[in-house]
Amino acid sequence: ELNKGRPFPQDSAGTRIPTMDFDGLSEPSPNLKTKPDWHYRVVDVKFSSLGLDASGAFISGHQDYRLQVRLYTRCLENILGCTIPEGYILGRCAKWSKKKVDSKTETCFQRLGRILTASAPDALLSDLRALQEWLSHIRTNAITASGKLGAGMDPLGTSPHPNLRPHASAKHPSPWSNANEHVANQTKDLTKVHKLGVKGRNDLATKRITKWEDPNLEVEIRTNFSGITGIAIGTAPLIADMVKVNQSKTEKTSPAPKTSLTTPVQEDIEFYVDFETVNNDNDNLEFPSNGGVFPERGGTALIYMIGCGHIDSSTNKWVFKNWVTKQLSQPEEERIIGEWIDHMNSVSSSVGASSKAVYCWSGAEKTNMKQAGERRGSPYPSVDWVDLEKWVIGNKFTVKGGWGTGLKKVIKPLEAHFPHNPATGDGFTPWPVGLATDGEAALMFGTRASLDYTDMNTAPFMKDVVSYNEADCETMYQFLKHIRKHHK
Repeated sequence: ELNKGRPFPQDSAGTRIPTMDFDGLSEPSPNLKTKPDWHYRVVDVKFSSLGLDASGAFISGHQDYRLQVRLYTRCLENILGCTIPEGYILGRCAKWSKKKVDSKTETCFQRLGRILTASAPDALLSDLRALQEWLSHIRTNAITASGKLGAGMDPLGTSPHPNLRPHASAKHPSPWSNANEHVANQTKDLTKVHKLGVKGRNDLATKRITKWEDPNLEVEIRTNFSGITGIAIGTAPLIADMVKVNQSKTEKTSPAPKTSLTTPVQEDIEFYVDFETVNNDNDNLEFPSNGGVFPERGGTALIYMIGCGHIDSSTNKWVFKNWVTKQLSQPEEERIIGEWIDHMNSVSSSVGASSKAVYCWSGAEKTNMKQAGERRGSPYPSVDWVDLEKWVIGNKFTVKGGWGTGLKKVIKPLEAHFPHNPATGDGFTPWPVGLATDGEAALMFGTRASLDYTDMNTAPFMKDVVSYNEADCETMYQFLKHIRKHHK
């Protein structure tokens, strides 16, 4: 109610927070003609978790959500003949952080994400109008009467329409992802550069820099990074080095081979570990009476596969072991983690190791272990993690053809420069060709296996996930071997 209705309840900080009462979902909507102080408001339902600002009240980011709610609200205002100050997003849960303290709701109805709709609505919908105009332009001008591309409609042409420029770091649904990558590669688009998005590209365009091969780009990033969206003082030197090595006619890596670097200390035994996980999106959205947990989040987020490799000290051969849960459950997750830790302890004892290292790439494994401990109610034993991505960033190690610090962004271009030599064991082996090509595919197959098979290990596609998982582990070993040989 606008003026005399019940106010939103307060949270512990005294902030009034919109919530939903779902006890009366079957009640018919009231007739508001006799209640001029009342009006409807838009509540848009999303399957995703909501990211809120520090106040825990308003949607953070998600321009698409804001546009949708504002558009729906404008339509509702025209119907009701009133101004509506705000609309809402209902998600699976809400998360926010204030002064490094993280908070979240446990059910979807505990907190709505607010979106202001009354302030400058015309300006806020300008992007939507521009999209409508662009669609009309495509329908009218994309193809000429002779069947050729219209003016400015060739993304590889000399003067393509700005909307046809690629965004190399964005994720696009197939088949546009391949087309986007192809155009970005052919045009040397600036969004290929690590951390550089469309806004950063536009910033550089004002300085007449339009391609990553521009000779002025490296210096611009090193000295004027504050004027380039997406690049900060801490990342500018590494990104400038990426530009330099990619523009070089001769260098394969920077620092170049034979440049001395401080590499990770050689331990008595070294393991290379990679996890495959699933998230909690596998939710049937059913009330408890129908076997679900709604309005709480359903699904199961956990580690379902652990791959662990090491070099056998007696044979100098690669040894790999893999553990997969039988079903997606916390007890099964606990089982494979325990067996993996026991395996590493057993191998360490068998060779009389007094020190060991467990190599990973990024902090994902460490975070997943912490979350697994929270799920079982007690932390797991400490693991001697060594993050190779941190080494890459700290040493500003860049590779020609690589535009990032992720495992594949570093290793795949290294494969081209240093192919595997079976005789010496040096170099890098390519990832296997199979159904599992990345972490997202591994997540999907893990979820699918749990639905279709009583034992996930028996799923026919699981062997592809295991091969992919082993490749992640073995390439970490090959990378460490490479830098120890070439950067003593």
